[in-house]
Amino acid sequence: MRLPKSEVDFLLKHGYLEEATDFGETTFRYAIKSVEHENMSADFVNCNIVIYVPGAVLHQWGTSDQINIASTMTVGDGNQLSLLVEKDFKCTTAPGEEDQSDYFENPAKNC
Repeated sequence: MRLPKSEVDFLLKHGYLEEATDFGETTFRYAIKSVEHENMSADFVNCNIVIYVPGAVLHQWGTSDQINIASTMTVGDGNQLSLLVEKDFKCTTAPGEEDQSDYFENPAKNC
């Protein structure tokens, strides 16, 4: 999940951020929730995904220059699921027509 500045601020303040994408008859919901346990994890139930991030890890990421929070979790049959929450950066080479005013400044010269 990629978050612009306003969503990072909201998440840090409220401990929970949810968005949704409407597919007509089905809505896919995705959320990030601050939790007290020590490991990053996720659930996927009824077209809803929730990524759980330890509060201290979330705070460190949201108040620093740290770009992402990444982890893996073991799922069925011992497979690994990669989890990634990152700050959304402005594109520096081809910004297009998208409003990027809420994005983080890009630390790279090109994207």
